[in-house]
Amino acid sequence: MNPSSGMSTTVAPTAFTARLERLQALLAEQELDALVISQQHNRRYLTGFTAGDGSAGESSGWLFVTPAAAWLATSFLYLEQAERETAGLTLAKMETTLAETVAGLIKETGVRRVGFEDADLTVVEHAALAEAKVELVKSGGLVEKLRAIKEEGELATIQRAAALTDAAYQLALEQLRPGISERELAWKLESFLRENGSTGLAFEVAVAFGPSTAIPHAHPGPQRLESGMPYWIDMGARVDGYCADLTRAGWVGRHTADYETYERVYELALAAHALAFERIRPDMTSKAADAVARDLIAASGHGDDFGHSLGHGVGLAVHEAPALSKRYEDALPSGSVVTVEPGIYLPGRFGVRIEDLAVLRDDGLQPLSHAPKHRNL
Repeated sequence: MNPSSGMSTTVAPTAFTARLERLQALLAEQELDALVISQQHNRRYLTGFTAGDGSAGESSGWLFVTPAAAWLATSFLYLEQAERETAGLTLAKMETTLAETVAGLIKETGVRRVGFEDADLTVVEHAALAEAKVELVKSGGLVEKLRAIKEEGELATIQRAAALTDAAYQLALEQLRPGISERELAWKLESFLRENGSTGLAFEVAVAFGPSTAIPHAHPGPQRLESGMPYWIDMGARVDGYCADLTRAGWVGRHTADYETYERVYELALAAHALAFERIRPDMTSKAADAVARDLIAASGHGDDFGHSLGHGVGLAVHEAPALSKRYEDALPSGSVVTVEPGIYLPGRFGVRIEDLAVLRDDGLQPLSHAPKHRNL
């Protein structure tokens, strides 16, 4: 069975109507007669329907939107939930597949130019939509642009998730003692989050000790913490569907031969982090924002050791628009929530990443994460 969460307490029903209306206005700008929405976070954002999806091709529902109406296609498994969570939305019961059900709606409405989310549709699903004999237009990113600018209710919920994540890190500081394993600490942190209001996890809690800290996405293993080891912890609560994201790094105990280099790298990452908060502003391009921290790290000789983007948007998904990345020239909108996470990784030795969540206001970045930063424990 696919996972479902309870009805969101974050968004008033009228907000979903307003979101759909903004999307419907975009359809005219894009010269689309309709849009098929298969991405689960986009579906939830527009309707309040909280059912989750499984693997590719295992969706709990698709949304079909025209300039004048909207339908949620779903199966028997989710009909009652959809009725409770999407008051006023027309439901279309799936009899065969979601793609065939929506293809039927396309035929019934007589639309000719239909957008679809090209990053989320399988080849089989696209072929089923094509049976409606209409022009199918790649239209990914339309809803994501709406989601990028957070409403005050969304922001308040993200702040709750961030505060809970901060509290979990306080627990981590108490537990970071020689003898504890990566897996044990990860489980303690997950349990704390779930027992204190997290309705899920933004992602699996990641804990790394020793040389594993040089792996940016290391998974917790049996490694036990020893005096003289570096660590990092990357985690995020999920509250009413909305995510937080926090990473803290440090050194535990005695100073080994690597410590002097670690100290220098940590202070460099911290300086890049502070500079990003000082200089990033709305309407700066994604590439320019990334360069604020990247250029400082590169000038210190560690450009090749910072191999990921400076940050990413956070909301219903832990990775969403906008990005703080050298790959994009899009302008950063005021009202977006992003991470700032410079990282420096020396293979076989250690890595340092310092990550905070922030909201981009007209006058710059306002931090949402407040967990302490300690180089030494």
